[in-house]
Amino acid sequence: EWHLFYQHNPYHVQWDNMHWGHAVSQDLVHWEELPVALYPDALGPCFSGSAVVDEGNTAGFQRGAEKAMVCIFTSAGDPCVQSIAASTDRGRTWANYEGNPVLGQIVGGNRDPKVIWYAPQRKWVMALFLDKHEFGLFASPNLKEWERLSTVTIEGSSECPEFFEIPVEGKPGETRWIFYGGNGLYLVGRFDGKTFTPESGPHPMHHGNCFYASQTFNGAPDGRRVLIPWGTVT
Repeated sequence: EWHLFYQHNPYHVQWDNMHWGHAVSQDLVHWEELPVALYPDALGPCFSGSAVVDEGNTAGFQRGAEKAMVCIFTSAGDPCVQSIAASTDRGRTWANYEGNPVLGQIVGGNRDPKVIWYAPQRKWVMALFLDKHEFGLFASPNLKEWERLSTVTIEGSSECPEFFEIPVEGKPGETRWIFYGGNGLYLVGRFDGKTFTPESGPHPMHHGNCFYASQTFNGAPDGRRVLIPWGTVT
């Protein structure tokens, strides 16, 4: 089952009062909209982020056999901080973690956490927009406690980072890491668990004007890397 989360204003077509909408699909073509997953709270409205299945129950949210799902998102109050929420029923209901925020303000309007599982060191890694053209990498053993690893700079890009490993075509067993920002300018490089070292880029992912804040699905079947953006409407 594919899960799609998105910034959502349930009360108007204009951007405001940001919640997280939620939909599921069996084939990425036909979608069923579910109830709102995340609501604003005392820490602020819910800006962008990402979601994971906590296979190893590192955060301790699991109840019974069903693996817990965890959303990692920006609580966009004053200051902007990073929070988590968990579901133990395949994403049908959600509860904010009582210990939020899990990462305090680093700088400015830091936001849009993208979290992945880094298997070689058995830890979670977060890419987070910091300010201007800078992004930060952070690590956690349990999604609740984070330490800063390093900084990534992408000239000409900001917001909504994505970070993932992908096979090199035609070279079995060889991989590279991709890091990009909201407008799709991406770097190609290597990651040692602490530092991302660019080898080329930034490269344009696309040449259109209606493609923004794309993200790839965590844990897609068969090792697929499926990317989905939102289309801007003016």
